[in-house]
This record gives sequence, C-alpha cells and structure tokens, in this order.
Amino acid sequence: MGHRVRNGLLAQAVWYVGMVVLSLVFPSSTEAGVGIGYVPMAMMILLVLGRYWPLRTGDAGRVIAVAFGVLSMLAASRLVTLLPVTPDGKPWIGWALVAGVLLVLLTIVSFGRQMAREDRNHLIRSLSHGVIAGTACIAAFGWTFLPALLGYATAGHAAAWVALAVIAALAVAMGLASVFWMREVDAGPDASLPEYGVALLPVMLLGVAVPAALMLVAPFLG
Repeated sequence: MGHRVRNGLLAQAVWYVGMVVLSLVFPSSTEAGVGIGYVPMAMMILLVLGRYWPLRTGDAGRVIAVAFGVLSMLAASRLVTLLPVTPDGKPWIGWALVAGVLLVLLTIVSFGRQMAREDRNHLIRSLSHGVIAGTACIAAFGWTFLPALLGYATAGHAAAWVALAVIAALAVAMGLASVFWMREVDAGPDASLPEYGVALLPVMLLGVAVPAALMLVAPFLG
C-alpha cells in the first residue's frame, strides 16, 4: 500500500472517529435532531476538500461546490425547523427536501457554466466533476443528524442499530473502493496531495445515508 493510499485512509478514519466523538460529546435530543457539534467538523471537511481539490473543475467549480455546501449547512441548522415542510421533531426531512432543491440548482448552474465557456474541451469531464464535487459538499451535512440516529439507538430502538450497522458497512465498502480511486486519481497539474480530497469525497457522499436511515426507520420507532 503506497503512502498516498495510507494518507487517504488515515484521513477517512480520523474524520469518522472525530464525527462520532462529536456526536457523543454534543448529543442532540431526538426531538431536536440537529447536532450542532458536527458543524465545525463539516466546515473543516469543506476546507480540506477546497485545499486538496482532486477534481478538474477549475477555481470556479471549486467555489460553486463549496458555496452549495455552505447552503446545505444552513439547511442542516436549526433554521430548517422553521420551514413549513419540516415536521415537528424531524428536521432531517426538511433538510432532505432542501438538499434535493440544491441538487437541481447545482445541475442547472453547472450546466450553464459549461455552456458559457468559449473553450468546451473536456466538457463532459468538467460537468461531471463539478456535479460530483457539489453533490459531495451538499451531502456532507447529512451527517449533522447522526446524533439523532445515535439517540434512537441508545434509547433501545433495534431499527436504529440496524441502520447504523448498514451505514458502517457502506463506509467500509466505500473506503475499499476509494483505495482504487486514490491510486488512479488524475488531478490537475497544480493539485497538492489530492489523495486527501479523493478520500473525503466518499465520506461526504455517504452523509445522505443518515437522514435516509432516519426516514426509513421512522415507522419502527413507535
């Protein structure tokens, strides 16, 4: 295993451990659902991705992706409880709806940006890289609701434990897949340590699994 892969896997492990620790140190009630302790960790992951950008999107694509991540962070804050579409005690539903809208807007903005280019070489690659990066930045803030899922689990709900086990299995599977991605990464010529960015992309994308799990296990929570 090369140093690039080791560095990337270490970054994944540190992020997962840090996220769980924050969820335990700053638990949310299942009624509130939003774990404020995770926000600094999520902001850090945006900064790391912005610094060690592994995709060929250009500076504009980087700014767009991080901007959509910030909007997702706002949607994951307690502001989401003010939305009329957010059921009482289930802010992850409001976040999921906002995230869906952000994904549509991201696609429109990314496509419009590519169409506005005079030089459209590698258009498909640039478009796909931009959408992947933006989607990861949006999805990362789904992890904000991990304290709520942990809260249901520690309250004795077996369905929540099953959901956590599935998420852990997905994390391992995506970690194994990222080994190949880190080996084959084709970052831009000015990229610095792109393995960190590649390693964090699957972690960020997996964020959608947390609110999805909360919605799926809701009928079993009583």
